[in-house]
Amino acid sequence: MTSWTRPESVAFPSVWRSFEGKASKRKYWIQDLTEEFEDEVCHYMSTRFILDEPLCTHSKLMDDPVLVQRFISKWRDIFKQKLSLICLTKDDNDKTCLVGCNALEVECKSDKQKHTKEESASLGIIVGLLEYVYKLKDIFSEIKSDEYLSALGLYVLPEYRGEGIGTELLKARRELCIGVGLKTSVTAFTSTGGQKSAEKAGFKDLIVFPYANTEKANPSFKFPGIENETTKFLKIMYNTYM
Repeated sequence: MTSWTRPESVAFPSVWRSFEGKASKRKYWIQDLTEEFEDEVCHYMSTRFILDEPLCTHSKLMDDPVLVQRFISKWRDIFKQKLSLICLTKDDNDKTCLVGCNALEVECKSDKQKHTKEESASLGIIVGLLEYVYKLKDIFSEIKSDEYLSALGLYVLPEYRGEGIGTELLKARRELCIGVGLKTSVTAFTSTGGQKSAEKAGFKDLIVFPYANTEKANPSFKFPGIENETTKFLKIMYNTYM
């Protein structure tokens, strides 16, 4: 768990962004994830997100219930930082419903130095590959900061896709970061769709890693068929706000 804490002066929960859907003109808003939605977010992340995301799909994460539970525990730890975002709307019965989520946390240079290989190994080759790619550059030196906002998954419910919700969740990081005093967001985007949304939200490439090189980097990084995906690269992308 990181040493970073959300400033007490920042109201929780806060609504960080409001927008209209691109297709439906439905009203949406993005706010801090609150406890009442945590179980629902964990459900979608652990049953649907892992079926969509390339690293999860090609490592067959869904077939390993122990590893799935470890990811759920990791997400719940992340939620304690009070940075994760959810997108909400009102349904036809005026009931508030969840349509998207983004698990967010702060990475601090001092905490990274204390991070152990055992902690990484417990989450399998997915986190192992991500950590390998992140270390291809000194991220903290590149962004000239000792901390940054990071993420471990963004998901939009299929019935609400096409509304621009993923991009709006990424754009909302600007308001969030400025609000809590963070200067930069750095995230791994593993699919073409995510990378395009990130570009629309102002993110730029920091590291571009070909999926074809995964086993060359480490023979244990086995993601069968990932090199045949339409997405050819894993990208570490960043955005600055101050």
